[in-house]
Formats: sequence, structure tokens, C-alpha cells
Amino acid sequence: FKDALKIKYTNQRSNLNTLNREPEDIVQLIRVGSPLLTNIHREYRWDDRGTSFATWRQDKSFSGPEWMGFKLCYLVSSDTVLQVPEEEQDFTTEEETAFLSRLNSYLMAWTEVIYLDDQLNVVEDPTNLPLLSKPYNTSGGDYLDKNLGNKREALFKFIDKDLFKERCYSIREESERWLREQPNFINKINNFSRNGKIDISKRIKRLRQRQKNASRKIKLELEREIYMNNLIIEVIEKPGIRLDSIGVIILSSQGIQEFIES
Repeated sequence: FKDALKIKYTNQRSNLNTLNREPEDIVQLIRVGSPLLTNIHREYRWDDRGTSFATWRQDKSFSGPEWMGFKLCYLVSSDTVLQVPEEEQDFTTEEETAFLSRLNSYLMAWTEVIYLDDQLNVVEDPTNLPLLSKPYNTSGGDYLDKNLGNKREALFKFIDKDLFKERCYSIREESERWLREQPNFINKINNFSRNGKIDISKRIKRLRQRQKNASRKIKLELEREIYMNNLIIEVIEKPGIRLDSIGVIILSSQGIQEFIES
């Protein structure tokens, strides 16, 4: 955060994150794209607390033997990974910030949740899917959730430890492939891309018009801006997908201790 906090004021178009005031009377405009928020966002992404979990869900409406499913929560966004060819990543820090800010305006971030069974098949069962989708609950009632972090013997009594490890290694690849192939996901990306192309095409047309009577220096700057706009069109069609959290949920009609002792 050191460099971001050094910024005091500006009268330049390239750095509009502060009001143009005297140094002793500075008011920061904290908004998306500002260096401070960018650094806070990066710091947040480095924190991996809560990215994995294991839950024993005792549900009164569940019948039959214990059943295990995986819950995967994905973040889909333009800035999850800067999907730009390495040879084209010659951005300055300011350009990268502006690029991602523009990209985010065309491709809004959203989340996707996928449930898989222990064979890595997508769960579509109308019986188990609603049970898996319930929010975490420790207060009791129709169902009660317990953290398996301190009760691993229950987890590994249900599934062999090595097999569980194998499933965890392969599950990300399988679920992401499934997500990218879903018609709803593809349609959403196509809609974002189509709307973005319409707006960017208008922008490029205006920039080309400005180039006609501009000086050589301004023409080069405008050409750079046109290049950035064309790059946005390419990138908007291939958003980054980040596995934000992964967990296992075991459905049962009995409590953990009952299962261990049975």
C-alpha cells in the first residue's frame, strides 16, 4: 500500500483518483480503479481463509445411507486472470489499471456454484441438490451442520483417505470444464461480448475521426488507445475463472458420533 498512500492530489487526466486541491487540504476519491482499492483487492485475494471446508449435515428429511457431495464456488470475472498474451503485456501500471477498469465495465463479475458427487458427476438429483444448497446452519432445527475439521475420522471412515485426495486433485479440472461448456454460461459470455463490441466499435470510430487532424504525438497516443480497445474485444470473450472455495458435504440422517460408533 506504500505507493498508493503517497498519492496526494493531481490535475492530470491520467490520475483522477483525487480532487485537485492544495496539499494541506486533500480529499481522496476512493473508487474502483484507484491504486489503494487495487492493492486492497490483491491483499484480499492472497488470504486463503475459508477457501476449503468439510461439513457433516444431519438432515431430518434425508433417508438412506450417508451421501457425499462436493461444493465448488467459482468467481468469473475479467480480472481474475489478465488473459492477455505475454508478448502483448507491455502495459504501464496506469494502463493496466485503466484496462481492467474498462474491462470490468463490459464484463461484470459473477459467481457460479457447482455440486459434484463422489464420482465427479454433476449433481442434478432433485432430492439431494436442495439439501446440498441449504445455507450453513449450526443452530439446529430441520438440519444441523457440523465442521468436520476436528472430526476427520468420520470423513475417512466414509471415504478412503487416498481416494479422497485423488478426488480433490481432479475435481477442479472436471468442474471448470463442465462450467465452460454449459449453454447458460456460454450465452452469458456471448451477451457481454456482443454489447461490449457495439460500444467499443463506436469508441474506435470516434478515435479514428480524431486522428485525422491530430499532431503526430497525439496520433500515436490515439493509436495506443485504439489498440487497447481492440484488446478488450479479444479478452472479453475469455474471462478468467477462479475457484474461490471448495468443500465437501456429507448428508446423513444421524449425527457424527453416531456414525463413528456405528
